[in-house]
Amino acid sequence: MPRLDRLDRAVGLVLALIACAIGVLLARGDQVGARLLSSKPDPGERAVALRPTLLLQFSEPMRRADVEARLAITPAISGTWSWAGATASFAPGAPLLPAATYTVTLAPGAVSVRGRVMTERTVIPFTTRQARLAYLWPASGVANLVLAELDAAGTLRPRALTSEPFGVYDFAVSPDGAWIVYAATRDISGSRDLWLIDTSGGNRRRIVACEEQLCGTASWSADGQRIAFERRKLEKGTFGVTPGPSRAWIFDLPTNTASALYTDTQVLAALPRWSPTGERLTFYDNLLGVQSLVDLRAGSALELPSMLGDPPVWAPDGNAFVFADLVSVGEERFQQLLRFDLASGVITPAQTLTRTDDGSPTWSPLGDRIAFGRRVSSDVAMQDAVGFFGPQVWVADLPAGTARALTADYDHSHGALTWSPDGRWIAFMRTSLREINPAPEIWLIAPDGTSAHLAVRDALLPAWVP
Repeated sequence: MPRLDRLDRAVGLVLALIACAIGVLLARGDQVGARLLSSKPDPGERAVALRPTLLLQFSEPMRRADVEARLAITPAISGTWSWAGATASFAPGAPLLPAATYTVTLAPGAVSVRGRVMTERTVIPFTTRQARLAYLWPASGVANLVLAELDAAGTLRPRALTSEPFGVYDFAVSPDGAWIVYAATRDISGSRDLWLIDTSGGNRRRIVACEEQLCGTASWSADGQRIAFERRKLEKGTFGVTPGPSRAWIFDLPTNTASALYTDTQVLAALPRWSPTGERLTFYDNLLGVQSLVDLRAGSALELPSMLGDPPVWAPDGNAFVFADLVSVGEERFQQLLRFDLASGVITPAQTLTRTDDGSPTWSPLGDRIAFGRRVSSDVAMQDAVGFFGPQVWVADLPAGTARALTADYDHSHGALTWSPDGRWIAFMRTSLREINPAPEIWLIAPDGTSAHLAVRDALLPAWVP
């Protein structure tokens, strides 16, 4: 019995020591308070995307208002907060400036749900990357992907991303600017597969093998986890091989699988385009002659009449889109830009109807302006020996209801307009109307019409990389 008593005392002593240690740890934990475990971007990180999402991972769930009130970003930017457990996300409402240093400061005093206080000040400096432009080059040969950085004057520093032997057909840049999906011709059979590559030129892999099919016109979902694309079967006929009807598919990156948007093969779906926010997707049904707007989360669909079938271009906030279609102006029909508002469900002219042909729209990053190509009938009189003419670059100020021409070069056609994420440049393709088989060029112009200059010769399909 004495030995058992000694054992009991020893066990009791050990338990007491453990309880004491736990108490000390709990007391120290309360003294330490809540903490920020990690952030994205990392402190001191460089080459941050122009549309980053700021992530803050705390040691425990926080009182949201406390954190949001104590966080400051210099230079100041506005944005939207979202929370998931102990993780806070801040999405800027507009792209950041290129090659600029920003500082995120979280002042002490924020309180966790458990009542523990953050006692330390956190400072997170980071620097954004230069503006970047992707395009295909050379247009006159086997075109491949090129990525170029821009300096402040708009001069390009290009580097090749791909070297596909049969060339790249088209491509799409991910929302975070980290990846590019592209369609490449496989061999002389004409089959066109989908490939993925990061913007450093690495991690290239085929994601969809399209045997005896044409895949392309890809579009990224807002979260960067899915890619919608068009699939067309190559059908052999009397006069050779021709592409069949278009059908939309979705590739899911986390599961590495592709599935048809509709299992019903009678549904035609061309040119799918994701909304920049949420679960909405548009495509064109050329059998019915409608633009279809699908809400994948709600399982609803809406059809809008469209004779031309040009893909809609979404506003940056995802609340509207514009598309070109034929509209009667007097006794004639012209191609005009129409705006569809999701909240009201109403289609209206994007600007005052005119006797012009408008197309190739691109939104400014803030969504207050639209750059587009406009062909004016009176321009014919300005053509000496040219019997046809192409569109010029225009910009519409939506709040003011006005529009002005940025170019008046009637020897060239202008198209494929795209507005830079920082709002400083509009890139476009320019093609001569006086040459036989002219090589297209990519030009840059400031939104006020100044600083227009040739960026690269013999290139096509410019696309900005965030």
